[in-house]
Amino acid sequence: MSNIGVEGRAGTREVFHESEAVRIGFERGAMVRIHGLKSKPELNDKIAVITGEPAENGRIPCTIAPVVSTEEVVRISAKDDNLELVPHPPDIMATAWNNVALALKRSDALVEANGAFVTAHNYAPSGSPIQLNILGNWIKLCAAMKTAGLAADESALESKVSSLMGQLFERVTSRPELRGVDCVLAADFVPGYRQRQLMCGIPNTVDAQPDARNKWARLFIFDQDLGKLIEVNPRTGADLSKSGAAH
Repeated sequence: MSNIGVEGRAGTREVFHESEAVRIGFERGAMVRIHGLKSKPELNDKIAVITGEPAENGRIPCTIAPVVSTEEVVRISAKDDNLELVPHPPDIMATAWNNVALALKRSDALVEANGAFVTAHNYAPSGSPIQLNILGNWIKLCAAMKTAGLAADESALESKVSSLMGQLFERVTSRPELRGVDCVLAADFVPGYRQRQLMCGIPNTVDAQPDARNKWARLFIFDQDLGKLIEVNPRTGADLSKSGAAH
C-alpha cells in the first residue's frame, strides 16, 4: 500500500501505512465524533466525515457515516468545538466513505457520490476486501451516472469504468497462467445469478480448453456479498473456489 499524507489547516498530520491510524486535521476526509450540539442533540456521539473546507463562518461541513445500508444522508455544518477528531486505520476510513458514497447514491446525489468513492478509494488498503467493494460499488455508480445523463464525456466515463474493472480483476489477470491471454471484463448475466455480475471471462478458443457448449473457458466474478473474487463454473455458475480451483 502506498503512503498517503494530507496537508491542511491545523493540527497533527501524519503519514499512515498499513494499519496505523490516519491522523489529519479538520479537512475533507477526516473522521470526527460529534458532541455538544444543542440544536440537534440526537446527533451527539455520532461518527461523521468532513466533506469539504470550512465556510466563511468557520462551520465545517460533515456527513454522518451510515452504519447500515438503509440509512439516509444526514448533513450538518458544525463548529470545530463540536467536533472531535477520531483517527482510525485506513480500512475503517475507507468503509466510512464507502457508506457515505452509497447513501449519497441512494439520495440521487450521484456526482457527490462519485467524489466520495474517490476519497474511499484513496484510503482503501490495496487488495483489501473493502477496496474490492469500493471498486464494485463505484463501477455501478458510473453506470447509474451514464443512465442519468450525468456523463459530460461518455468516452471518459467508459475509460474510467475500464480502469476500475482492471483494478477489480487485477488478481485474476495478473496470474502467471493468464498472462498474455485475452480476458473480457464486463457486466453480464452469469448462469445461476438473477442479476448482471461484474465478471472476467477467458474466451473459449481452440487454445483454451475448447467446448462448443460454453462461451467461456474460465469465468471469474466479483461476489459483492462475499467481498471477494471467485471462479465459477461457466455452465452452472457454481462456485469453484470452494474446491480450490480459484485461489
